[in-house]
Amino acid sequence: MKEGDFLIVNSKGDIVGGNASSIEALSFPPLLNHVYRETIHSDNFRISDFNLFNSKNREVREMAQSFILEKEQYFFFKDEFSPAAAYAVPFTFLDWYLIEIQIKSS
Repeated sequence: MKEGDFLIVNSKGDIVGGNASSIEALSFPPLLNHVYRETIHSDNFRISDFNLFNSKNREVREMAQSFILEKEQYFFFKDEFSPAAAYAVPFTFLDWYLIEIQIKSS
């Protein structure tokens, strides 16, 4: 398996899995009471807090629209505090997306 910063997102923009660094790079709060690999099996957290379309970051909302609504495969961030880029691959049978977050190197 390739190492990196990845998210799994459903067709509504809800983050259903991912590693801490990718979620935090998109300005979402850490899931303090959950391990990210377990969130896909859990429904006892407020998923709306982890929805790309509900993000406080305008560029994250634009990325969600680009991937989910416009079916684009990549998105380049412009803001200095945002990641550098993101790349999406759809899961054909689930209507979910695997998103790789390219975090800017310091």
